[in-house]
Amino acid sequence: MMRYSRARRVAELIHSEIGIMLQKGVKDPRLKGNMVTVVEVEVTNDLKKATVFVSVYGSDDEKKEVMQGLKSAAGFIKRNIFKTLALKRPIDIIFHLDDRLDYAMKIEELIRETDRGNSQ
Repeated sequence: MMRYSRARRVAELIHSEIGIMLQKGVKDPRLKGNMVTVVEVEVTNDLKKATVFVSVYGSDDEKKEVMQGLKSAAGFIKRNIFKTLALKRPIDIIFHLDDRLDYAMKIEELIRETDRGNSQ
């Protein structure tokens, strides 16, 4: 049986809680109607810092707007995480745009273009 570290368990809980908050609790209009998905959460072993990787569906301008909204809502999110998870001390939450999906889609398109070029 695999044992999970406390940091990993806290990361999973933060992942879940932020997902719920983005759907129901955050009032920032920049986050309403945008497709924001929490992809991954990494928490330091000392539980002082959480890096939240998010994927945003939309144009580059919409992505920037969403990231500004997340930065603005970070205090609200941090307070709610602290209360909900009953942590001993607040955890710093940093949002980071995860562009792996965009990168993968670009690579896939390049492969398709190469395949089309080879079949002619």
